Amino acid sequence: MKIILLCFVILFVSSTPFVFSEAVSAPELEVIDGQGKVLHLSSIGQQIIVGFYETKDTKDVNDSLKSKLEQFEQKFDPEGQKIFVLAVADCSKAPWPIVGFLKSALVRQSKKMGHTLFGDWTGKMQKDYEFQKDASNFFIIDKDRRVVYRIFGKATDAEINDIEGLLVRLLKD
Repeated sequence: MKIILLCFVILFVSSTPFVFSEAVSAPELEVIDGQGKVLHLSSIGQQIIVGFYETKDTKDVNDSLKSKLEQFEQKFDPEGQKIFVLAVADCSKAPWPIVGFLKSALVRQSKKMGHTLFGDWTGKMQKDYEFQKDASNFFIIDKDRRVVYRIFGKATDAEINDIEGLLVRLLKD
């Protein structure tokens, strides 16, 4: 369990919301779950992507945001057709002797979360999306595959409200 926390939690960093005023295309991504299933951005379809990119030390930093998003999803997308939850753990620093154990931990954690937990095994997603290392990174990608919102660190109550408002607007589009 400590291994999954190591791969999924990030140190507290003060959050600075980043709302894009112009379209910023989301880079292609490739993440892999614990069973070897590869996910590419292009394979997600027309859903709005609500994502977290975290390390072992930051898994719990945004629990309040995750709880609010779960409630939001139950209210506005109970069938899971409009919103895709993308949970990614930074696994790029995992030494090869524990990779197998880490993959098993991703599978177990996915079952607990109710969403697939993917691993960024190369660090490419962190680099391409310019996520902060050792921080909880939250992002929203719209249906047109533009990154429209992101924050680093713990989301404030005001930011959580802004996120909910943005998601309502995106669902109406």
